[in-house]
Amino acid sequence: MSRLKESIRKWVLKNAIDHDGKAVVGAIIPKLIGENKELKNKVKELIPLIKEEVEKVNKMSIDDQIKELKDLAPELLEKKEQQLLPDLPHGKEVRMAFLPEPSKHLHIGHAKACIMNYYYARKYNGKFFIRFEDSNPEKAKLEFYDSILEDLKWLGVDWDEVHYISDYFDVMLEDIKGLIERDKAYVCTCDVETIREGRRLKKACPCRSNTKEENLKRYERMLEGKYSEGEAIVRLKIDMAHKNAAMRDPAIARIILTPHPRTGSKYKVYPLYDFATAYMNGVEKLTHRIRSKEFELKKELQDYIHDLFGIKKPFIFEIGRFNLEGKIASGRQIRELVESGEVSSWDDPRLTTLKAYKRRGFQPQAIFNFILQTGLSKAEAHVSEDVLAAENRKIIDPIAKRYFFVHDPVTLELTNIPENYEVEVPLHPDKNLGVKTYAIKNGDKVLIERRDYINGKTVRLKDLMNIEIKGKTGKYIGNEIIKDMSKIHWVLDSKKVKVVVVMPDASELEGYAEEYVLDLKVDDVIQFERFGFVRVDDMGEVIRFYFAHK
Repeated sequence: MSRLKESIRKWVLKNAIDHDGKAVVGAIIPKLIGENKELKNKVKELIPLIKEEVEKVNKMSIDDQIKELKDLAPELLEKKEQQLLPDLPHGKEVRMAFLPEPSKHLHIGHAKACIMNYYYARKYNGKFFIRFEDSNPEKAKLEFYDSILEDLKWLGVDWDEVHYISDYFDVMLEDIKGLIERDKAYVCTCDVETIREGRRLKKACPCRSNTKEENLKRYERMLEGKYSEGEAIVRLKIDMAHKNAAMRDPAIARIILTPHPRTGSKYKVYPLYDFATAYMNGVEKLTHRIRSKEFELKKELQDYIHDLFGIKKPFIFEIGRFNLEGKIASGRQIRELVESGEVSSWDDPRLTTLKAYKRRGFQPQAIFNFILQTGLSKAEAHVSEDVLAAENRKIIDPIAKRYFFVHDPVTLELTNIPENYEVEVPLHPDKNLGVKTYAIKNGDKVLIERRDYINGKTVRLKDLMNIEIKGKTGKYIGNEIIKDMSKIHWVLDSKKVKVVVVMPDASELEGYAEEYVLDLKVDDVIQFERFGFVRVDDMGEVIRFYFAHK
């Protein structure tokens, strides 16, 4: 192989491995020119050579692509350390937090918020907190507190302390009373429409001019439960003519009579989000926060609350949301799908919850690496799940044992088999993970995929033998590996095991796997050759797998 052809080959292999097994011609040219500037004037001559290699490489399995690149240019498979994220400003003492609301199970968007804050806290040897923002008893549920912590442990996140806003209700409500005493807040009993119209017109309501004494009496009545829901709220007294509508005397506490999952019916008044989150920034002495840019309009109000209590403002990074193409990533939408029964559960494979990815066999480190790649951009990003799959493949491919699975079978009877025909096949091409032994004799039957059945064609039963397909028979014609011969997977009919594979769209493929899958256990991640990576979900009478990706 010439030096140029070798260079083309290695970059085609690298591009294919990075993009789900399929290389593209245009991506190879810059790599070649980067190695040899003289090729800049020979692009027209390069294109047919690149096309030829792309066609060849794209017909190979990813396993074979990786194996060849390991021999040809192993340095291209080594993970290079990158400066994934910029340094923090004022990063000497770092205290950061992840702030989940216990109203749902975590999804991939939550994972981004958590990992970004966690990454920096640990990078600077700082403190990292989990703060449950449970100030809304109408949404918080006990099941989600533990579930969130379980998901974070699985993700590989450790924390210094866990805080609950509900543990601070007493001091928050007392400090809200202090704001009323300082004439920084008042109790408003106007109806919702009056308040909304006043904000729109920048016009104060009559309650704004109440005396401190009257406001304190009203506040006590709120705390004692003498108002119904919606009859009274506490509002900050800022500026009704402010250009930012969020600063026009916003509400900071309201009446909710729904029992709280942690505090029961102890409280009738609950702090609202902006007040509670800014207050907790002071409790935790946060120095930095990374959050979605949808909170950008809230910053001025939260900074005002910081100032009211002399809280040092954390440095804020506001980042764009990211969406996985073709996937529902909104927690609210996911909850609605689960509650309506449109999806089976929070770990339904169609969802982007961490539980769904775990059930499919995605590894936590793959999610971690994928999230860091998305960076701190403020632009909303739409990312293919293939990028996440590529990260996962890097982790599981070197350790996943190989097996055969046939889901749309055609039966062939083997003929012309030599006496005492036996082969031993490693469970992984590169690792010492055990072997499979096949002993085959005349008359044995094998199952192959219907798509591989072509009467009169010569094919190789992978790892076993070459056969000529004639009608319902497969005639043995040798065991020599012949270049460009189609390699197909198969299952010995007499030792087949019935299995079901749950696909990412929640459909189920029934079929048969080879007997060696009986040695597996729940949570094992394996590869069904020529099909994809799967996770063992249930080792029952019919073994159930969940499909991860190709």
